[in-house]
Amino acid sequence: MSRARKNKFRGIVFGVGLVALSMAALWKNETRYNYYRSAKTTTPIEAIGSAAPGTLFSYTGNPDQELTIEGDYIQQFVGYLIVWRSAEIYSWVENEDEDGAVTYSRGWHSSIDSNSRNAGIRQVLKNQTLKPSEYRIDDLSIVSKQIEFVESPIRIPLGNFSIGSKGSKMGLSKRRDFLYDSQSLGEEIGDERVSYRGITVPEVATYFGKYDSGKGIAETKDMRTGWINRMIKDSGILHHLVAGDRTIALKSMKRHLNRLKWMVRGIGTAIVCCGFACFFSVFARLFFNVPFVGDLAEKGAILMGIVMGIPVALLTIASAYLIAHPLILITFLFLVVGLIYKVRNQQVAQQVVIKSKVDKQFATTLSDLEMKEKQFIELVQIARSDADLATSETKFLYQWGKKHKWSREKCDDLIAKATSHRSAGVENQTTEEHLLQLITLILADGSVTAHEMQSVRYVAAKAGYDRAGIQKIIDHVRKLSATIP
Repeated sequence: MSRARKNKFRGIVFGVGLVALSMAALWKNETRYNYYRSAKTTTPIEAIGSAAPGTLFSYTGNPDQELTIEGDYIQQFVGYLIVWRSAEIYSWVENEDEDGAVTYSRGWHSSIDSNSRNAGIRQVLKNQTLKPSEYRIDDLSIVSKQIEFVESPIRIPLGNFSIGSKGSKMGLSKRRDFLYDSQSLGEEIGDERVSYRGITVPEVATYFGKYDSGKGIAETKDMRTGWINRMIKDSGILHHLVAGDRTIALKSMKRHLNRLKWMVRGIGTAIVCCGFACFFSVFARLFFNVPFVGDLAEKGAILMGIVMGIPVALLTIASAYLIAHPLILITFLFLVVGLIYKVRNQQVAQQVVIKSKVDKQFATTLSDLEMKEKQFIELVQIARSDADLATSETKFLYQWGKKHKWSREKCDDLIAKATSHRSAGVENQTTEEHLLQLITLILADGSVTAHEMQSVRYVAAKAGYDRAGIQKIIDHVRKLSATIP
């Protein structure tokens, strides 16, 4: 397979994959675990030991301000609930454009890109999450395993912290807010560094979780697994330590949940658009080398990505949201059914009124066949308003008759009948009056079908009427039906 065909295939697969992945993430995001709602239903306790085992509870108190976390490279972190260590290495990144041209750039990266220029480079410093074995709020012990936080972490300045024994042995040195493993003050390929982010210990905190053996542990009944859930940060666990009293903590949890949802919605929608753009760009590349057309094709692929991506993303979000909120879904369905029922009843009542008017006009109750025949005659009168019937107009009338299973002879008889009325001077109505009569007959016949509207538009266009003019006449007929007693 040639490089061009491989790239085309990869582009299609990559685009479809992006769309599928982001749609799955958007769906799971709308059905994610609502830890705010679970926390709100917990039982507040004031004394440790007053809750029964297995109870979902909340407790507010004063956490240990001198909480200490062993830092590995740093000796200790004091006053932090949790610390995240992020490692980077100064290395090369290989970039390949659509034409296969390869370029290299260097900088700080979280991992080593696999390319020839990075041969022999090894990353020693590692990412790590640091936390104590347990937390304490007054006399309540909280297991640190699976603990969740809603506060945003801050960058930890390293000036007041000492390098640990492991960091000293590795030759790490402090520079600003980083620990460096470097042989020079500059930046060279293979240099490494780590930075730290953490959440400080608040003066007052509230814990939400499950009570067991005098401790707070994780409630895992709704625990979520899978890498998509990890990607959108949906653990399905209630085991939260939040700054502030219960009221403030609940507000923080609600804000955090809403922020997560909107962040995934925004990013997911953008990725859906990118996926569609990648898919369409595969075909747009055929014109990239054509002057002027190439730029338009590239912009067209991006535009198609947006035009297709946003509706697909919104439909996914709306569908998942309704599934996750059945009461809203049921209410929505009732409203839709009620609206359809109301509109249908109005149409039936309107049709009865218009049919009564037509029967009164012709001094008899018209059968369905007679209604269709009179519609056909009105079509003929409108079609030949400016001259005799053209070949295309006759063909149209035959097709209309065929739609109603009429023979050509029957169509000819009705055309002759309409022509004889005009020739004998019986017919002195204007084209607009014929169009008004045709629409009245169609509305009296029941609901307006797509075929009937196409027929009206065809003959009306021949007579010089546009869609707005036709709609005006339809509205006029309906308005008249509403005023007839």
